[in-house]
Amino acid sequence: MMLFGALSCGTSWASTSIFGSAKSSGTTNGVACGAALKSLYTQYKADGKIDTKNLSNIVNLATLANGIESLKGQSDKSAFYKDFATGLITGSGNLVTGKTASSVTSTLSSLGNLDLSALGDVAAAVTGNAAGTSASASSNKSSALGNLLGAAANGLSQSAGNSSSSASTSSAASSAADAAVSAAVSSAASSSAASAASSALSELTSALGSNKDVNTAVSTISSLLSSFGK
Repeated sequence: MMLFGALSCGTSWASTSIFGSAKSSGTTNGVACGAALKSLYTQYKADGKIDTKNLSNIVNLATLANGIESLKGQSDKSAFYKDFATGLITGSGNLVTGKTASSVTSTLSSLGNLDLSALGDVAAAVTGNAAGTSASASSNKSSALGNLLGAAANGLSQSAGNSSSSASTSSAASSAADAAVSAAVSSAASSSAASAASSALSELTSALGSNKDVNTAVSTISSLLSSFGK
């Protein structure tokens, strides 16, 4: 799902402005939104819609929501607005062009009256679930490893007491223990990851499925993506 790669950049989700000086923040947020639009467009071309069950899409939509928030109160004549438009071109790899940058910025700015904080909330929750998954998988691995090594040690001790075949039995027990440890560690990690992904997906569906403002934004951004036509 491309979830963990997207989350690794340490994005800060916020419902209020988190930006510094006008020029630098305008460019920075334009670049971030341009990259988000490019990623969304790739998925949009494949599915014909913005799939809001796709965790990577949620992260990208949250990035756009932050950009939309930053445009509130900015005149289309302001340096921030112009820098944002320029950043869109760079971040999107020219999916947004010099000719369309102003209109794309205007479209995003028009969504400023919507409450899109739910996108940031869900993105933050997904980030937390990802961190929890990693810790849980690590804990499960350690537990499985400890239990199996204990069992293996017990088996080796018993086999060592058998004077007629201690060497061959010990070797076999060691090999079996190694294989069991490997299988248990792999199973624990796989189970944890699947459980976390399922939980995150369920949370996304319940949090965003009936949110009118988010659905309005998704509809507008879908129309914007369809206009790119590349």
